Amino acid sequence: MILEIIGVSIIISLFTCGLNIMFEYEEGFPKRYQMIFYSFRKWVSDKRKIQEDLRDKKMHLAREYYKHEINALSGEQSVVDYKVRRYHELEENRFREIEKEFEDSLWYEWYLKPIFLCVYCMPSFWGTIIWISLFGFTMPIQWILTLVISVFFNAIIWNIYKRYDNI
Repeated sequence: MILEIIGVSIIISLFTCGLNIMFEYEEGFPKRYQMIFYSFRKWVSDKRKIQEDLRDKKMHLAREYYKHEINALSGEQSVVDYKVRRYHELEENRFREIEKEFEDSLWYEWYLKPIFLCVYCMPSFWGTIIWISLFGFTMPIQWILTLVISVFFNAIIWNIYKRYDNI
């Protein structure tokens, strides 16, 4: 049974690593050097970049607004100190709101990650499909063990691939 689990884990790892390579997208390389399904990863990458730029713009505007408000303060020193602290608190709260908006705008990455974005997450999705196609809905402990071993194999295979891919 253990050889069967290791064998299926190796199959899952090779499949998911190969699939991840097929979805690879390298920023700045011409289209002819990209992998076959790179357009999916490019779509996610481009969408994330747009969201990051929007977040950075909002952060910059908030920073400028509060800096202007603090510079315009005048009056008694204790009142000025209180207002400066208050503006810093408001600025910090606004930054947290902007960061939360940014994270909420990336909702699609949550379910795309195990499908093709994350080589370490892919065995949970694809491994389950492979396991069910081979064994059905039986042996849940062996199924979970197979997925955990697959993640371990993916880590080894992916690190080796990345090390020699840059040569």
